[in-house]
This record gives sequence, C-alpha cells and structure tokens, in this order.
Amino acid sequence: MTKITMKSKKNNGITLIALVITIIVLLILAGVTIATLTGENGILTRASDAAEQTEVAEEKEAIGVAYAGVLADNNGTGVSADELQEELEKNGYKATVTDNGNGTYTVKFESGREYTINADGTINGGTTGGDETETGSLPSNEYSTPYLPGSEFRQVDGTNLENGLVITDGTNYWTWIEVPTSIYTTAQSATDYEEIENDMETYTATLLSRNNYTDIWYDYYGTAYDGKNEYSQVGYITNATKYNTAKEYYGTLYTDTNGTVDETGSYVRGTTYYAKITEKLNDASGCGLTYEGYDRLKKTMLSSVYTNGGFWIGQYEAGSSEPRTSSSGLTTPIIKQDAYPYNYITCSNAQIQASQMNSGNYTSSLMFGIQWDLVLKHLETKGATSEELTSDSTEWGNYNNANFTINRGEYSENNGASFNQVQEGGYEKVLNVNVLLTTGASTERNVKMNIYDLAGNVYEWTLEKGTSANIPCAVRGGGYSNIGSNSPASDRRYNSTSYSNGNYGFRPALY
Repeated sequence: MTKITMKSKKNNGITLIALVITIIVLLILAGVTIATLTGENGILTRASDAAEQTEVAEEKEAIGVAYAGVLADNNGTGVSADELQEELEKNGYKATVTDNGNGTYTVKFESGREYTINADGTINGGTTGGDETETGSLPSNEYSTPYLPGSEFRQVDGTNLENGLVITDGTNYWTWIEVPTSIYTTAQSATDYEEIENDMETYTATLLSRNNYTDIWYDYYGTAYDGKNEYSQVGYITNATKYNTAKEYYGTLYTDTNGTVDETGSYVRGTTYYAKITEKLNDASGCGLTYEGYDRLKKTMLSSVYTNGGFWIGQYEAGSSEPRTSSSGLTTPIIKQDAYPYNYITCSNAQIQASQMNSGNYTSSLMFGIQWDLVLKHLETKGATSEELTSDSTEWGNYNNANFTINRGEYSENNGASFNQVQEGGYEKVLNVNVLLTTGASTERNVKMNIYDLAGNVYEWTLEKGTSANIPCAVRGGGYSNIGSNSPASDRRYNSTSYSNGNYGFRPALY
C-alpha cells in the first residue's frame, strides 16, 4: 500500500489566500480596481468580448463559404440543410443545420452560437441566448408581438404601440407596422404563403386596390416569372432596335407560350414576343434579386409578418450623409433624422443597399407592394382617414403645392429661394416650389405614427412589379415635385430598371 504523506503547512511557502491578497494590493497600488478588470467595460471583459467577436466572424465566414460552395455545386439552383451541414463538416466545423421552412436556415455550432442564413443569402446572428436577444421586453398586444432583431437594438423612449413603436441600434431607426394576426381567415401556418398573401390583400383591399400591380420577380427587361410558365411575354419590344437587343439577350424569341420559335428574324409591328424566361432566372439586374432570391425573400417576409403580427420599416427614408447628385458612389444607407435622401439610385441598386442594413438576426430589404399597403392600413387603423391616405396627402406630405414650416433641416436641389426664414431655426416652404427636404425636417407635420415622409419628398422604390413590362419597377408615395392630390401616399407608379433621378429614393423594411 502506498503511504500518502501530508506535508507540514509550514513548508508550503505563501498561501493561496495570501497570494490573492497580494495581487489585489498590487492592483490597488497600480490604480486598477476589480471593476476595471471584470466590470461591464473591464479589461478582462473587453478581451473576452473581442475574442468572441473573432470567433463569431470566423463562424460566419465558415457558413458563407459552405453556402457558396453548395450553391456552386448545384449550379445556383438552391441548397438544403443536409448539404450545408455536410459542407461545414467537410471544412472542419461541426454544426447542426435546420431548414426553417420559410427560405431561411438556422446553423448552431458546438459553441452554442446560432446563426440565421436569410432568404437572400446574408447571415445574421452569433448569439447563444436563442430568442432572448431577439424578443426583449417590447410592448405587445393580443394581435401583434414586436421583437428586437438583435441584442444591439433597444426601444426608443416615449414610443409605444399607440403613438408608433420605434427601435434603434444606435444608428438606424425603425417603426413597427402592426398587422393583426386576426386577419388570417384561410392561412393556417407560417408556410401557407399563398394563403397568407391572399389574406393580406383582402385586409388591405378595404382601403385601396392593387390595380394589377403584383409582387412578382422580373428581369432587366421587365419580363416576369411566376414560377409556373416557362415562357413569358417580353413587353420591351416596340421597334426593330429593341427586337434585336432582346434577341441578343434571350438568344431566341417566341411567338406564343407554347415555344413556337419566331422564324422571321426581324421585328414585325403588332407581334407579341415571348422569351424562355426560365433560362434567365439568375438575372439580378431587374429588381436586384435573382428569381430564387426573390422567392425566398418573399416567403421569409410573409412567414415573419404572419408569425409576429407585423414588421419594421425605416422611420425615415433611407439617407446619405452627403447630398447625392448621380447614381454612382453607392454607400451603406442610414435611417435617421437630418440625412440627405438616398436618391439617384436604380431599383436594383436600392434593393442591394437596403439588404446591407444592420438587421440583427432578421432580414432587411425594400418593401414588397403588399407591405406598403399594410403600412397604409396600419395608419388607417390608428386614426388616419382614407382620404388623406389615398386621395389627397397634401396636408401631411412634402409636395409642390404644400405650404408649411419646417423646424429643422433644409435642403433643395434648386436654390435657397425655396425657403423663407420665418423665425430663428424655422423655415417656411414656399408654395408651388419644388423642395427636397432632409429626412424628418418637420417634427410635427410630415409624420404619422412615427413614420416620416411616407407621403411626398421622394418616391420610394419597392419590390413590386408595375403593370407595364417595359417599365416594371414600382414606386410609391409621391415626390416633392408632384401635387398631393395626384400623388398621395398610396400612389403607384413605375419606371424602367435603369432609371434613377433626384425624385426617387427608398425605405427599407426589416422582418
């Protein structure tokens, strides 16, 4: 038997307690407190946070590489949870991948951190607390459950569901749009996409009609695809030059939806032409998304709104820190007061820029057409009249025929004569003059339910398709050079995929 000998404490040298006391005394003498080390902003805490941020960045990169690899192997046709998990493991990362059924995937690593691959392929997350960082303690009601998109977001003081709930990540500001869960009469689950959309359309139809505008994908030439018909009408062709351009782009033109090849080889007036649109579904130059990306994004939106009873939109129009004068020089937009409207941008670039907003564990994009209608319906339920939303928005929008005083900001593409100074820090907008305002220039007039400039200022691009294939990109809300009765908040118009000017901007949604 081995004999265990206990040594005398006298021979142990300095004790552990003495060592700890000595270290604390030395730290105090050095001016370093325990809080400095371990407090919320302590040295050790910051070091730990930095290490975690590095790990999060590495895990996000691993997901991105795996996702891109699987997508490439499948020739861009899509991915599956099993394929993603297998690719991650092949790259040395052990994780569980779950298909959420709405075009998104959840990836959970051994570290406990979870990430969401959004419908557009972007990646959010990096938390270990699951829903804890997403739900927070926001006010809710029987029909709507607002959520914090991530741990960096907080509720803005003084805002609530009655006056317009607003959250911020410290840079960008978002307002909650309530869509009561009680509106669903046919949809039974978050994956009943068609039924969810139909119920939404029924709910908003009591306020306005969509007038044949649709939330459907289209390519650069405005040719649409609904996921069913292999051949689609090309509305772009109106002369010989356009015929030749379209033929070069599509390769072959057809004269019907049955695949009858156009044998003439030249433009014939009055002929309706078709393209085999299924061969062009990777074109993202129309609305800023491929067909697959559009389809996933729309499903994500419908599922999220159905589940949460609403969604977030920018409290202000997307802004820029400097005035924009051309469509070049794209930068990440901001959503805050006193910014210059992010104009001179095409619809596709607006979608790309909108998707780059900080959205926590959720998704940001341009609004779909049905979302804009839901915003108007939300305003109506909170007290706005149908007339001021759909007939004449002059009294609350920045239009050519509006006359009002702003108490902050001023901006005009024309000249300073657009304003009359009526008091220190206050300016009167001159009647019948075009004035483009900085975001949130009026804290009282151009706002409803904590949403600024939904009527007037700049038209806002959406992911909706207009009724003309030749000019498919739909915009909403009217512009500063328009008349409030001709272009109310509900106004729908359209333009080409290559169009941009100072009257066109956008406002992101988050869901």
